[in-house]
Amino acid sequence: MQRNRTKPNRLTAKQKQAAALLANGKRSGEVAQQLNVSRSTLWAWQKKPAFQALYNRELVDLVEAIGDEVRCSQLEAMRLLRETMQDTNADLRWRIESAKLILSQLPPPAPKEAGSTDPVEIQEQTAWQEKMDAELASMDIFGSTGL
Repeated sequence: MQRNRTKPNRLTAKQKQAAALLANGKRSGEVAQQLNVSRSTLWAWQKKPAFQALYNRELVDLVEAIGDEVRCSQLEAMRLLRETMQDTNADLRWRIESAKLILSQLPPPAPKEAGSTDPVEIQEQTAWQEKMDAELASMDIFGSTGL
């Protein structure tokens, strides 16, 4: 049986869909089932630098979209609070609460930092990490004590 092989930096439509689903919070089991692939296949895809790069791009896009929505909601809320605060016909308590809420506003939280979106860079980082792991494994750090 011939397997469907892709070039190292190319992904199939299913692999792209898997990266998007995972970045959007779907669990691996759900993604595998939805795409009709085994969990081990999905795991193998996740090891590919091109898959990791796409997953990271999807995360960046998601974080940016969420940030945009939060900023829009904050602006709307601030406008409403400002209108209430400035409305001389509104109950003084509402005006004071509006002013307090405006003053207590904090900037949106910093976005989750994603890894590289460059498959070549991911491949180089992975190779470097594997080399370092192999070097550490070959060292006799604790001598002959067996610790």
